[in-house]
Amino acid sequence: MELQKRRLFPSKNTQPTLFDLDRVQQLHHDHKQKDKEKFQELVNEGTKPLLKIQTIFPLDLFPDDLILDSIKVTQVHRVFFWTEQVISFPIQDIKYVTVESIPFLSTIKIMNNTLPPTQLILKPFWNRDAIKMHNLIQGLIAGSRQNIDMIKIQPERELPKIEEIGAAE
Repeated sequence: MELQKRRLFPSKNTQPTLFDLDRVQQLHHDHKQKDKEKFQELVNEGTKPLLKIQTIFPLDLFPDDLILDSIKVTQVHRVFFWTEQVISFPIQDIKYVTVESIPFLSTIKIMNNTLPPTQLILKPFWNRDAIKMHNLIQGLIAGSRQNIDMIKIQPERELPKIEEIGAAE
């Protein structure tokens, strides 16, 4: 019994054995390997655009892009030739998305949870594009709130299901 206590709870004067050092190094190596795999998965899967829509050219002289991937929504705002401002919101920081429609055209409003709250307003989009973007964002938000890792489920294969979930929200 005394021998077991000594092994489980070594005193401060006890030197670690080579076995202990090897075990610690192996655990450290395994942890680093998992981090590398997660990072590579994020690079490969997390940045693939699921949907990209653009404002309508004649109504917006310098069309903006709204790009959705599995982890964020990105707005590319163009003011003049060869100039752009890029704004990204992580999916888990989005509070809600609304679409305001008139015949043929829509406006998308995205509100985030950060302090101070920021609202992104993009217009004009075609109605079908805006509604599809709304449904996909809502579906990804629903998955994020359920702690589903969207990168692992390969959302580009599950777009119809994600859109269906978003339409129901």
